Amino acid sequence: MKITDLKLRLIEQPITSGFRPNWGRGINMRTLPVTLVEISTDEGVKGYSGGPTTGEELLAGVKAFVKPSLIGADPFNVEYISDVLSNSALRMGWPWFIEAAVWDIIGKKTNQPVYKLLGGSKDKLRIYSSTGETRSAEQRLEDMERLLEEGFSAIKLRFKPSSCDELLKTIKLLRQVHGKKIEIMVDANQADKMPGAEAMEYWGLHDSMRLVEKLAEYDVAWLEEPLPRHDYEGLRKLTQSSPIPIAGGEKNMGLREFRDLLDYDCYDILQPDSMFSGSISQVKKIAAMAEAYNKRVIPHTWSTGFGLFANLHICAGIINCDWFEYPYDPPSWTHELNFELFREPLEIKDGYVLVPQKPGLGYELDWEKVEKYTVKCE
Repeated sequence: MKITDLKLRLIEQPITSGFRPNWGRGINMRTLPVTLVEISTDEGVKGYSGGPTTGEELLAGVKAFVKPSLIGADPFNVEYISDVLSNSALRMGWPWFIEAAVWDIIGKKTNQPVYKLLGGSKDKLRIYSSTGETRSAEQRLEDMERLLEEGFSAIKLRFKPSSCDELLKTIKLLRQVHGKKIEIMVDANQADKMPGAEAMEYWGLHDSMRLVEKLAEYDVAWLEEPLPRHDYEGLRKLTQSSPIPIAGGEKNMGLREFRDLLDYDCYDILQPDSMFSGSISQVKKIAAMAEAYNKRVIPHTWSTGFGLFANLHICAGIINCDWFEYPYDPPSWTHELNFELFREPLEIKDGYVLVPQKPGLGYELDWEKVEKYTVKCE
């Protein structure tokens, strides 16, 4: 089997009510940009995936640095393809979603869901609702009531340094009403900021140290991204002194950065993402390294619906993952936004997400929607 063609298209899914991400202060997203890749083979098997777009830069980069090396390649030669993408990433935006399309081909050719090819550790995972906006304590209590009705039993909250008191008020209120029947995670979003966002408020090591002491009183599951992602020394000090787990790594990139995170003991929980941190095969290797250090791996998943599927297969294929992040914060970020480009959504049941059993990554594209939202083809 040989790869015969690689096509890209830029897609913009509308976000009707707008979305104000905690990690992009001052930004109101009106569209979710996606880069869709279609990889064809000489046996008629095609693979699809979609990544977080960097626009024209990504199209040009794939055309110049990726496509010439992939045409004629065997899609089963994942190590070669992973190496091509790693070298390309030095010169362009995130190319990792392209390997996901290759795994889609491999799964379809072997008639197996990708997670079984990665290890087949489990066919369902506990799911938590990962919110994206900063909202009042009263609104989050109302949101939690709806989540419970939908089968969720866990929520991740966001905050800004200036809203730390509101965060603690929210957690206290959730515990008073729901007790220990729900799990609560907290994300500080301090690893970086979204391009175009307003300046971040200062938040340092001692701020994080004070916060984790308070979060421990409410049995918070973990604190995520409390410091810049390359502040290895600060993260080490925080993790070693914290009474609750510290998590992060969603945009750290490549095996060597994650090796350093492990060697420095920066996190209790690593959160690589196969759309940002490295390809599916690299995240699988990161999980193996983490296992040797007795660390959990709970991948970050917030990019596109394609990233959601790809990371779910990784989570199901490794032994040291016990939660799955599900981006969900209606009315801004909805089930429909996650799955609008597919014929069927992921199935969520009794607090778990079920891993698709169809060959490949388990989705079929809704080509009518794909065509409707396409802004450019390459």
